[in-house]
Amino acid sequence: MTIASLCIHVVDHYTAVKATGTAGSTAFTWPTKTATLKCRIQPASASELDYARQRDTEISHVVYFPDDPGIETRDKIFFGSRTFDVQMKAINTDELNRLYKLLVLETEQRQ
Repeated sequence: MTIASLCIHVVDHYTAVKATGTAGSTAFTWPTKTATLKCRIQPASASELDYARQRDTEISHVVYFPDDPGIETRDKIFFGSRTFDVQMKAINTDELNRLYKLLVLETEQRQ
């Protein structure tokens, strides 16, 4: 069984864009879909929750990719009606460029 064969989910990746308001305030928007990617979404384990907590980050799920997804902190991924905020940049788990792990927080339901 290959890593790619375990990737049973398909998500849409939206890149964060910094926008400046009329009063000079800044905020992020996610206007355009960057990519559609195969992955595997799983609830975060106790050790992954602890890892994030030690870095003052809240997560709910881990998303695995067979290739570097090019996803950065502040980006969003969408899976059906579910929205996940990317909390940490993808981690090359085995340093062999064959499995990347993304720590995310489920935030809202899309209509």
